[in-house]
Amino acid sequence: MCNGVSKWGFNFERNRVVAFLFLARHHRTTMGQIRVLPDQLVNQIAAGEVIERPASIVKELLENAIDAKATHITVEIAKGGTEKIVITDDGVGMDEMDARLAFERHATSKIRDLDDLDKLKTLGFRGEALASIASVSNVVLQTKREDALGGIRLEMEGGKDPVVTAAGCSVGTKLEISNLFFNTPARKKYLKSEQTEYRHILDAVQDASLAHPEVAFKFVSNNRTVFDLLKTSKIAARIGALFGKAVSSEMIEIFYGGSDLQISGHVGKPQTARTTRKYQYFIINGRPVQDHRLAYAIKEGFSNLIPSTQHPVFVVSIKIDPNRIDVNVHPRKLEVRFANPQEVFRVVKSAVHGALHKEHLMHNVPLRESNLDMPAYMRKKNIQAVSNERPKVEESGAEYDPTEAPSLSLSGEFTPGARTSASYTMGSSDIATRRAYLLQKRQERLAARGITEEPTVSEMPSSGPVSSMFGAPSSAPSAAPASPVFGAPIVSEPESVNDAVATFDEAYSETRVQGRIRPIAQVKNSYIIAQDDEGIVVIDQHAAHERVMLGKFRANETEREPTKQSLLTPIQLELNYREKAVLEENLELLGSLGFEISEFGGSTFNIDTVPDFLVDEDVGEVMQGFIDDLLNEQAPKEAARRHDHILHTLACRAAIKFNRRLSTYEQEALIKSLLETEGSSACAHGRPTMIRMTYSELERKFGRV
Repeated sequence: MCNGVSKWGFNFERNRVVAFLFLARHHRTTMGQIRVLPDQLVNQIAAGEVIERPASIVKELLENAIDAKATHITVEIAKGGTEKIVITDDGVGMDEMDARLAFERHATSKIRDLDDLDKLKTLGFRGEALASIASVSNVVLQTKREDALGGIRLEMEGGKDPVVTAAGCSVGTKLEISNLFFNTPARKKYLKSEQTEYRHILDAVQDASLAHPEVAFKFVSNNRTVFDLLKTSKIAARIGALFGKAVSSEMIEIFYGGSDLQISGHVGKPQTARTTRKYQYFIINGRPVQDHRLAYAIKEGFSNLIPSTQHPVFVVSIKIDPNRIDVNVHPRKLEVRFANPQEVFRVVKSAVHGALHKEHLMHNVPLRESNLDMPAYMRKKNIQAVSNERPKVEESGAEYDPTEAPSLSLSGEFTPGARTSASYTMGSSDIATRRAYLLQKRQERLAARGITEEPTVSEMPSSGPVSSMFGAPSSAPSAAPASPVFGAPIVSEPESVNDAVATFDEAYSETRVQGRIRPIAQVKNSYIIAQDDEGIVVIDQHAAHERVMLGKFRANETEREPTKQSLLTPIQLELNYREKAVLEENLELLGSLGFEISEFGGSTFNIDTVPDFLVDEDVGEVMQGFIDDLLNEQAPKEAARRHDHILHTLACRAAIKFNRRLSTYEQEALIKSLLETEGSSACAHGRPTMIRMTYSELERKFGRV
């Protein structure tokens, strides 16, 4: 007995409910408002959770192939997977009964009861993927077991009853999915462009190949082989095959071996850090997953080796006791939940930090000290101020001795070897005295070596009156003032244009132009402070140059023959397959802007020609950043908006960045180019390029009006 109900009574009640549901399903009773949905509709609803896009199908079928112990898997797609997806493997295969049951909802060979969920070692387990796929597409399955005399062929259309026939085929399974979402046009409408869907499938295949280097993967798109990866026992070899040797050679191996937690993989050196998180891969018990907390742990392991705006490149595999994770927390199995996430975070961070320290990329500083959060004066008992050593200005030889320095009297006479007058202590005259002393020492050293150097007018002092702060004599002596100012330098007025004296007034430094914006200073190496006749102007140097570059790109594009410059040495871009796909999508557009990019071999491209206004730029860095941005952002689907988005992205990457020092000439050139550009008030992304505060606004803020 249990709660007054016998085991038999419970079974009777359960059977009664089952019988009622059976009648409701088959007789479609209309007595109430709630009804049981038909299987086909249930499968289509479930497909909305599992099958988001063609890449979702590829992911599910790859997991099934890997669970079937396949050692060779081939993925073929047409038109981004919207027309056809074919997955072929050499796994264990299925007999006719298993093939029929595989397309039933929640039919699986991976689990038997609830306890199996706590010790899962397979990628798939829910048993709903094939049923969901079949409900929104046409499916052809060919499969054969090793011990079977022949194979079988199963065909399904939109989730209807399958048609099964005998067929001759190899051991393993081949699944062909076509006419995707033919019976759910609303779902098909929201698919992205063919190129976007292709990249999502490429990501799924790439994730699986990184997680299982022991399996050979071949990927074919529109009858063109994208990659053909041999199986290997080393993840480093798989990383090199996918991302190129230039990336794999700059990665550091990490390792941690525990009884129920092991960590292995590779992290990129600081110079490989990117502005996108697209090159971060976590593999937990053979399952590619996303985990932002663990990604943060790896970045913490880098300490301050990379800037906060960049993200490390890594491929990290974690093997953990299945009882310590929950893999059933995400509809598409993209995340897992740890029983003790703090411990995993700590171990990952420590493993990365240790590997970087072993490579001598950081100082031997512990990750955390017990007193690290205490102020310095509490950590150290005796703290003494340390003064920096006074820098030596002398080229070599004796140091400067103020007692031997020539003094400058009020009459303008230099007295070598005499102590400097107390009335001449600081200011511009100190500079003159110091300069005279250095020049005298220089002449003595040259004379000792038998070298006679004739002093220039602006270098050596004379016994005559001083006409500048650097000791240059005037062309004619002038009388000393009757009442000289105590402690002030003696400067006479220049009498000819040959004097080495300049009066730095505005009329001398520049010609005033009505309405011209004139730079005054650069703040934080990012903003230009300028002025004109109306007030003060603050210019965002990156936004301003971005608008200028966008105008130049558009001007080049409208020309029948864009202005361009051939490079003496081509710039090589070694890309991974994801980056290659982005570049190939935009080769035609880049060509219209003045770029000439050719395929060198594999995933390497040569940049042979660039727009003439980019000749002095680091075009390789510009192009790599451009590709990263397109990978990191979702471009609009409409052709016109997508075209503008790509132009804006390229202009942003080609523009000067924040924290870059600009000379006065560069500031003036940037302002001039900006004012000559159409739409100069906003950058390519709509942010303002400059803000203005008029003199009247300043007066109001200071209460002068």
